[in-house]
Amino acid sequence: MFLTITCALAAIAAAQADPNIDNHQPPTPSSTKARFAPSFSGGQPGDLLSHKEIGTDINGARAWKVRHVSKDVNGVVTDDTGVVIAPKEKGENRKVMTWCHGTTGLGDAACPSAQPSPARELIAYYDAASTQQIDYGVPGLQGFIDDGYVVCATDYGDLKLIGTVPMSPVTTAVIFGFPTGPTALSVNPAKAPEVHVTMMLAGLQAANPDKLKLSDFFTPLGVKIIETSWNIQSVHHLGDTIDRLCLLKGPVVQAKPANLDKWKEAVAAASAATRKPCARLLICMDNGTYNPLPWQQALADEVKKLGGNVETKKYSNDDHFSLPSSCAPDAREWLNGLF
Repeated sequence: MFLTITCALAAIAAAQADPNIDNHQPPTPSSTKARFAPSFSGGQPGDLLSHKEIGTDINGARAWKVRHVSKDVNGVVTDDTGVVIAPKEKGENRKVMTWCHGTTGLGDAACPSAQPSPARELIAYYDAASTQQIDYGVPGLQGFIDDGYVVCATDYGDLKLIGTVPMSPVTTAVIFGFPTGPTALSVNPAKAPEVHVTMMLAGLQAANPDKLKLSDFFTPLGVKIIETSWNIQSVHHLGDTIDRLCLLKGPVVQAKPANLDKWKEAVAAASAATRKPCARLLICMDNGTYNPLPWQQALADEVKKLGGNVETKKYSNDDHFSLPSSCAPDAREWLNGLF
């Protein structure tokens, strides 16, 4: 499981004798940035476009902020960002672990790599020591470095998998199939939609601009909120904004959403649990406080029906936010067993 980006960074690390450490605060995202990225050319997915070494408190590690070539769900080439953390000591044929971060938002304000000191252990928004509005960092990072892994915490990309560990996972297809629950896809103009549902719908529309419109689901007020806030507000901030403006100014969702057949087609195309996985899965489940346990179990059941190799492990004392740190040691032990 190796990434072109990692191989390039390994060569860079060997050549740098006196690293330039950068821990500056991130730039302020713009509210005028277009939701649809301009066309991009100049490389293949995995090609490294730029890198800058940054500081890290992880013992025995070096870290870089990176920008690399990727592609979206429609195969359109894009540029992407992230963080790579590797052991300081030289090595060959190292194991690679990539951390796909949780739901943090829609735009630049929600990029984990843009936060202060991103090459760190995971700290959740709801942790007492949190200083940012999103979860960022990598759970169990010190342990993975100690075991000799190169850790890629991309703001998303492509790779060859040998195993993956979803943590309290829910998919768009599952949400469409369950009409009740804290984040169910229910439309009630009297109240604001749950923010993760809002982001899911906005993301699907961005991926399918020729088929879907925000106005299919949202009122003019709802569309205005999304278009104004998507790049400058992270998930929790955006949720509070939607809740407040719904109470103050009126409905943000349509009483009768339009074009539902096309929306369901988009969900089916983008959702997990629609094809047999190419690698083994260990699904770690929390106590269902935020994502109901039936939703988490539904993903495991659907993958098993497709012939996937799936194991599950439940953590009854953890909620959605504490689970990653609690299950990281088990995830590392399981992944180590795959090599």
